[in-house]
Amino acid sequence: MAPRRQFKLDADLAALRKLAEDERRRVELSPLPVLSPEHQLQLEKFQALSIEAAQASVHELPLEVSLQLSLLGTKAAAENPYSYSDLPRWLGFETWLPRDALLLLAGVSPTAALVDWTYQNLMGAEIDKPTIRTASDLNGIYDRYSVPSPSDWAEDIEEIKIQLKEEANQEKRKKLEQELRSYEASRDEPSTVRRAIELRHRSNILGALSDQWFSGDHDPEKRYSPEHFISWALARGYQPEWYEWARSNRLLDDHEAVYRAPYFDPDSEDYPELLHIALRAWEETRAGGEGTPKQRIERFLKQRYPSLRPTTRELIAQIANWQRTGGRPKV
Repeated sequence: MAPRRQFKLDADLAALRKLAEDERRRVELSPLPVLSPEHQLQLEKFQALSIEAAQASVHELPLEVSLQLSLLGTKAAAENPYSYSDLPRWLGFETWLPRDALLLLAGVSPTAALVDWTYQNLMGAEIDKPTIRTASDLNGIYDRYSVPSPSDWAEDIEEIKIQLKEEANQEKRKKLEQELRSYEASRDEPSTVRRAIELRHRSNILGALSDQWFSGDHDPEKRYSPEHFISWALARGYQPEWYEWARSNRLLDDHEAVYRAPYFDPDSEDYPELLHIALRAWEETRAGGEGTPKQRIERFLKQRYPSLRPTTRELIAQIANWQRTGGRPKV
């Protein structure tokens, strides 16, 4: 059954895809410098070394050979960027936390990502709108983690403009004008502008995924398998950019059943809400706690679902209670 809610992220994904294709094309078409026979031999010998031996001797290479190795690495990353990211490591984990999962689904690595999940508006209210300040893209050819945002120069530029209005000395004005042009050139540098565009699109994707995930009846700190989060996104019409690559490289279970919508899908028309709540109550309380199972279940329902009517809580407690004989629980 088709879900009622679908992500509308085609424009952001198309823009990111074009940026990535343009970058990959530039790298693929860029020629490699021609090495001298001596340097070419050094390069081939180095490439034949083991990883440990190469790491120990890389500092001894001539500059020309080191540069060639760097360019070759860039071309290799352009052909298969996900292999050079930490996506394979994350896909090797048994479970993900929700916020890490949302970042991965949005196409960036959670490792050292700086994200403002909320911001304060002019009235001081907290607004849930994630903004990615810096992160490593999973499909990035170059690591743009440290590329600043154009807004990073805003304060300095504004300060210089204020000084120019107040400064009468022509010599000092010339220096200020030169400094202003330098800051504005850095702000408008193509790689900086490109990075800002990329992060804006990825923030849009992250925001849409986050809004939908946290609107559901999910424990915000509960860990789930990568397949669980992927199936949740696929059921809503969103396919991560790296999904086909991960499946073709056997980093995900390629059995079709794994990627079907979760059995209890809050967006489906036949969603059994009370049955789902009963299952959650059973899962949360069967590990133990104070009181009988029914008491633990009732306590969980009051804390987690305070809006339920008492008669509904009683019904759910009866369904989820596995100890029907009465008496104190066995120790």
